[in-house]
Amino acid sequence: DVMDQYSNAKKGSNLFLNFDLKEVFLVMRPKNENQPGQVKVYLDDKLVSGTDSAGEDVTENIIIVDTDTLYKLINLLTPGRHILKLEFLDNNTEVYAFTFG
Repeated sequence: DVMDQYSNAKKGSNLFLNFDLKEVFLVMRPKNENQPGQVKVYLDDKLVSGTDSAGEDVTENIIIVDTDTLYKLINLLTPGRHILKLEFLDNNTEVYAFTFG
């Protein structure tokens, strides 16, 4: 569901972003504070792994959305053109705004 200020991602939905930068961040929060959301992170159709691409909020390819904050998704060694894919594993994540570095 897309609202004026945010989008409420549904289980199994995907969000794609074509970018040409070094870092990607996204403001998200759980819809229900007692139940964290989970988002799987891909870069160029591969699960994000290691310190050469995963942002510090990604653990084992997944971000746990447990608070209203800016999540660090991607942190590349050098800027470049890539496709980010987020796969929402539940109905409990509200997505707000991307920022970049």
